[in-house]
Amino acid sequence: MAWRHKMTERAGADTDASSAALAAAALLLRTKSTKTAPPAKRARVTRGADDIPPGTRPVAEDLSFGSVDSFERAALGTLLWRRPGPDELTDIPTEFRDARHYVKSFEPVLLEETREEVRSAWLESLGERRQYPLRMQTLETAGEAGWKKATLVCDDRRDAEAIRALCPEHSVVVLCERRIDEQDPWPRAVDGHELPLAVAGFIEKVTMQEGFVEVRFFLSNDAGAATNSGAPGWQPWHESLRQRERAVLEAFEGVRRPVTDHTGRRERTSAAAAEEGEVEAAPPREAAGRLWVLAPAGKLSSAAQAYEALHHFQRLHAPMRAAMLKPPKEGMPRVLGVPPPPLADEIASHPEFVAFLAKNFNDPQLAAIKWSAAHTLRSYEYDGGGGGGSGELAAAAAAAAGEAMAPGIATHSNETEAGALAAASGEPFPFTLVQGPPGTGKTHTVWGILNILHLVLYQRYFQHLHRAITLGTARATGNYSAAILAEQAAWLNAGAGEDEVPSETVRDLFDNLKRVAGIERGLNYGVSKPRILVCAPSNAAIDNLLERVMSRGFQSLDAGTYRPDILRVGATDAMVADKVLGVYAGGKVEGLMRMSPQEWNEGYIKQMRFVKEAASLIDYHEKQHAHAANAANAARVAVHGEGEDPADLATAADRRAAAAEQRVAEMLRLSDDRNKAVSDMARLAYLLTHLGGPDAGLGRGGGGGRGGGGGGRGRG
Repeated sequence: MAWRHKMTERAGADTDASSAALAAAALLLRTKSTKTAPPAKRARVTRGADDIPPGTRPVAEDLSFGSVDSFERAALGTLLWRRPGPDELTDIPTEFRDARHYVKSFEPVLLEETREEVRSAWLESLGERRQYPLRMQTLETAGEAGWKKATLVCDDRRDAEAIRALCPEHSVVVLCERRIDEQDPWPRAVDGHELPLAVAGFIEKVTMQEGFVEVRFFLSNDAGAATNSGAPGWQPWHESLRQRERAVLEAFEGVRRPVTDHTGRRERTSAAAAEEGEVEAAPPREAAGRLWVLAPAGKLSSAAQAYEALHHFQRLHAPMRAAMLKPPKEGMPRVLGVPPPPLADEIASHPEFVAFLAKNFNDPQLAAIKWSAAHTLRSYEYDGGGGGGSGELAAAAAAAAGEAMAPGIATHSNETEAGALAAASGEPFPFTLVQGPPGTGKTHTVWGILNILHLVLYQRYFQHLHRAITLGTARATGNYSAAILAEQAAWLNAGAGEDEVPSETVRDLFDNLKRVAGIERGLNYGVSKPRILVCAPSNAAIDNLLERVMSRGFQSLDAGTYRPDILRVGATDAMVADKVLGVYAGGKVEGLMRMSPQEWNEGYIKQMRFVKEAASLIDYHEKQHAHAANAANAARVAVHGEGEDPADLATAADRRAAAAEQRVAEMLRLSDDRNKAVSDMARLAYLLTHLGGPDAGLGRGGGGGRGGGGGGRGRG
C-alpha cells in the first residue's frame, strides 16, 4: 500500500499554444552557457542563448526529464520570488494529444502551486516569529547544476535547538538578509522589486555542539549573464529577476560579479571606470560573518512525488492512460439505481462468500463494490460487450446519466465515452467514483473493494501458475492434446496482467546477488504476481484504511480469514500511525540498518539454505508430477476398451487429479517462499558487499560461497 499526494490544480497552462509568460520566464532566465567562471574572469555565455522564443521547446527541457533534482531547482529557483499574473497560467485542456502534451500542460501549474506552498509556509513562520539569526561561515559548490552549500553558525545555542526541532533534514528554509517584521513582505504586484534579498534551500545538517547549520540552495550558473531584451516574449521583469539572482550570489560570495550581455561581451561593472556624472556602485559587504535570518518554509516531499508521478505518466496501465488523455466529455455519468454488474465467476461461484457480502454491506455499498470490480469480469475483456459485459453496462450508464443524486453512497462509472478505450474493444472505463456524506461507510466499502480485487487477482494468478505447470508437464510427457486444451482453456485467458518491469533499484539488488552468489530470483513460471496500489491524500487517511485491513484481514472464499502481504510506503519523514509501523518500509529499512554485518551474514546464510532446499523440493515435485502424468497416460491406454467399470475409472481419475492438485499447490507455495527468501538474500547481500566492510564474508560459514544457495538458474 502506498499513499500519494493528491494534486488539486486550479489553473494550468495549455502549452499547445505555449504562450504563457511563465514558460517564457523559465526559458529566458536560463541560457545555454557553461559554468560561470570565478568573478575575476570573464563569464562564458553561449551566443544567442536567450534568443529562444517562448514555446519553441517544452517547459521541462531544462529539467532533466522530470528528476527530483530538476523539480527542486525549478521550485526553489528565482521564479519563487515573483507571483505570476492572472493571465500567465491558462486553463488546462480537457483532452490531450499524447503523454507529452499531458505532462507539458500540468507541469507549469504544479510548479507554481509548489512555489505558492513554499511562500505560504514562509509567511506563516514570519507571522509566528520563527526567525533565527545566523552568521555566514563558508560557501562551496555542491554539484554541477548550480547548487551551493552555505555553512552558517548560530550565536545562540537556543536558536540552533529551535532550528533542529523545526527543520528536519531536507526541509525547506528561507535565508533572508534581514529580519522581516511586516505581515506580508510579498508584493501582490508582479514586479517584486521591494522584496529583501533571500534564497530558499534545504537543511542539510544541524550540528548542535558547534551550532553549525548547513543549507543547500540553487542559484543559476547564468547569474552573471544579462537577459536579451530583443528576444520574443521578453518582459522587463525577466531582467529584474536575473539582477536579483546576481545580487543574492554576490551577497554570499562577497565579490562583485562581472556581467555579460546576451552575445557574451562583458559589460561594465563596478570595477570599471565610471562615465562622467555616474556614481560607481558600492562593492558588496564581506561575505564571512554576514548576518542572515533563517525561517522554516515547509517541505517539498509530497510535491516532488506528484512531480515524479506526472513525468511517469507514460508508465501507467494503457487503459488508464488512454482514459486520462481523452476523458468522457459528459463526465462521470451516475449509475445510482441502475442494476450493478455481476461479480466475477471466482466470487459468484462461492455461496459462502456471496452471503458474507450480503450480510456485511448494504445495497448501495454492495453496488459500489460491484461497479468498482467490474473490470475483473471476463465478459468485459473478451465478449465485446455481450453477456452482461460493457455493451449492456454502456446502455445502463447512458440511461442513468441524468439521474438525481439520492442519499447514501453514489457510484459513478462510465461506459459511454471512453475515448481511446473504444467501445468495440469491450473494455470498461477504468475509473469509478464512489462518494457519500460522512458516516455512509465509504472506508468500509473501500475495504470490501480491496477484498474482492485481491481475491480475484490472486485466484487468476494461481490459475495461471497452474496452467503453466500443466502445460509444461503435458508437453514434457508427450500429451499434446492436453497441452492444446490447456492453451485454449477460456478461464485461463483472463487476469494475466502485464509483464512486470522492475525498477532500477530492484534490478540493482538482484544483479548484485547474481554477480556475488550466482543466484537469481525465480520467474514464477513466467507469471507476474499481481499488486494493488492504494493511494490517499494524507498519511492519516491511508493509515486509517491500512489499520482496518491489518485488524480485520480479508475474507477468503471458504468464509475464512486471511491477511495479505502489505508494505506501507511514503516519504522518509512521513508521520506513520503506531499500528502500521510493522509494515512501514522505512521501519523495515531502519531495522536492517541497525543489524551488524555479522547479523546480515547470519540472515543471508539462513535464507541461502532455505533457497537450496526449496529448489531441491521444487525439482522433486516437478519430476513426481511428470511421472504421475506418464503413469496416468499409460493407465488410460491399458484400460481402453477392456470393460473396466466407468465408476472405478472415474474414482481413479479423481484421485489422480486430487494428488496432482496437491503437488501443484506445494510447488506454488515453495516457489513463492523461495522468491521471498531470494529477495531477502538480495537485500542482505547488497548490505554486506557495500556496507559490510573488508572483513564481511558473504555466506561465510554457511556451507558455500558463490552458487552455494542452489537453484542458481532461478526456478520459480
